[in-house]
Amino acid sequence: DYAFIESTYGAKKRNLPSSPYKEFYNDLNTNLKKGGIVWIPSFVLDRTQKVLNTIKKGQLGGMLPENIDIKIVSPTAKKINAIYDKYHDYRPKYVDESFSMSASKLESILYGSKILITSSYVDGIDTFHSIAEKIVADGNSSVLLVGYQDPRSFGGKLKKASKGSKITLSDNDFNVNAYVKYYSGIFSGHYDGKGTLKYLKSIDIKSSIFLVHGNQKSKKELSLLLNRKGYKNIQIPDGINKISIFN
Repeated sequence: DYAFIESTYGAKKRNLPSSPYKEFYNDLNTNLKKGGIVWIPSFVLDRTQKVLNTIKKGQLGGMLPENIDIKIVSPTAKKINAIYDKYHDYRPKYVDESFSMSASKLESILYGSKILITSSYVDGIDTFHSIAEKIVADGNSSVLLVGYQDPRSFGGKLKKASKGSKITLSDNDFNVNAYVKYYSGIFSGHYDGKGTLKYLKSIDIKSSIFLVHGNQKSKKELSLLLNRKGYKNIQIPDGINKISIFN
């Protein structure tokens, strides 16, 4: 009877190209041919699995090499992958999950063309910092950002950094020599306004729609859009007052 709808993108409409992953595939091919590490920091739930599935589709479609050395090193991502394995055939043919994010283990494989998928936020993982530094400082390596990065985090600063500029991690300053690219929208796990409307049409709502997970501006914009489309009982919780949904 009730719907709790995220409003991260509010009423915005994402205009994605007809082949949204073409650029991602081209960048992967280019950077793998350079012989360096392709580091993909990724949310461990949903995003990591989506990246893996996108790579698989690229391989099946002939847009990526059939054999790519892919390392998953986040312990949490591995556990979530195991759950996805029970219900989805989403993985590329070869995915190596035998390594952790420990620098002592990863040091031995930091050579040759490979994709290294880690958790998205690495600031608090001290054991990985030396690995991140080596990748970012290497002109043959690349960092492909597939999701939101807090502007205050290492990933957020890396997203804004220009090639050759200095960046800091663990009080160490080093140059950004790697290729860094942010892919806006194509890997997003959030609906835009159009997606929200499509979802709401697929369910029967007899009572209120609560707008959550977004700033006040995006919530108000989405509320106006839904009102224009005939949805009248829209509520935006203020985080202070309690709302009862039971009679």
